[in-house]
Amino acid sequence: MQLIDAAMAGNVSLARRLLKKKETNVNETDSDGSTPLMHAAMRNDVAMIELLVKKGGANVSLGDKDGHAALSYGALANHTAVVTWLVDKGGANLEQANNNGASPLYLSSQNGHPELVTLLLAKGATVDQASNAGFTPLFVSSQNGHQGVVKLLLAKGAKVNQAMNDGATPLIISSMEGHIEVVKQLLANGAKVDQAANNGATPLFQSSMDGHIEVVKLLLAKGAKVEQAKNDGATPLFASSQEGHAEVVKLLLAKGAKMDQAANNGAIPLIISSQQGHQEVVKLLLANGAKVDQAADDGDTPLSMSRLKGHREVEEILLASIA
Repeated sequence: MQLIDAAMAGNVSLARRLLKKKETNVNETDSDGSTPLMHAAMRNDVAMIELLVKKGGANVSLGDKDGHAALSYGALANHTAVVTWLVDKGGANLEQANNNGASPLYLSSQNGHPELVTLLLAKGATVDQASNAGFTPLFVSSQNGHQGVVKLLLAKGAKVNQAMNDGATPLIISSMEGHIEVVKQLLANGAKVDQAANNGATPLFQSSMDGHIEVVKLLLAKGAKVEQAKNDGATPLFASSQEGHAEVVKLLLAKGAKMDQAANNGAIPLIISSQQGHQEVVKLLLANGAKVDQAADDGDTPLSMSRLKGHREVEEILLASIA
């Protein structure tokens, strides 16, 4: 693998000598399936790339074991000069994806490289090209909180409500991750505040479950339905009660959430918060009139679940409420 070693070392003169030898394979691979061209792209070595392609005839379309071609290597490393050369002079395919269906634009969006995203879009990359799982560049940049990239993609017409295969949208994932500025951008560009994933989870449900109070406030201000439940009947209040997010519970109650609305199995927020031992949430729900004796379909009550799980402090709070 002498040519690979030369590419990794950036030794252009050695690579030139090796390419003159008939036995040299310009597309030789290492154990990961990486070629000399890929290593040069990763190193941001345009001189080596030009030598390998123009003099050696290196195949720019070859992929490694994960399907990453040289252009993907350049995109992953945020090397704009490499990407520019490969596209303009090397004939690289802008849309060539890896084994997971991730294109160079996807990879640069995922990693938060606005300059490279701008370059790829200017050269004609498809803004909504999705991975095998349905992830778009907008989705992955929203997931990772890359505000600048999100802004660029939206300006180029990215579909703000395009969902991945499981129905999750950019607004759902950014709400789940608590990226408030991205959430603002998406809403300002027409994101549907109550569009749910295949399991029924909405942006409000996800942000409530994960305790992102500022996102919850924003979604409610934009008209999110406080009672919209998942397919299993769990509401945002149920989810925040289960996870012990007292401030979110307080906010949802103030916005009219029904504290005794049960999931499909009959469990109410007070049952699940008692089961999990969340004292502050239990106190909030009781103070707002939650029914301490309401049972789930299997007969479990807040008191029985707190006893079963050994949450003595919660049990005392519940007993005091019925004394």
